[in-house]
Amino acid sequence: MLSDMYLVLPPNHPLQEEKEEIRRMNQMILHSKCMAARDLQVAEKAATHVQAAEEERRVVEEMEARRKAALAELEVGMPAVLGGEQMRGW
Repeated sequence: MLSDMYLVLPPNHPLQEEKEEIRRMNQMILHSKCMAARDLQVAEKAATHVQAAEEERRVVEEMEARRKAALAELEVGMPAVLGGEQMRGW
């Protein structure tokens, strides 16, 4: 019975090695696909952060421009207000 198993093992042994090698290659391919997908996600996340930072900078610049415009408008109107108060004796 043991000798019968020995006769069956040698032909299957190379096939078993091939199966093991194929399984390992499939694992490597799957790992490579996972890493590629992960790298893509990391790149997308970085791009999103860059876009968000640019949008934040743009909004801050716009707010600053509006603040300066309002301040300039206030300064233009200020002498008239002060002049009117001085005329009333304030």
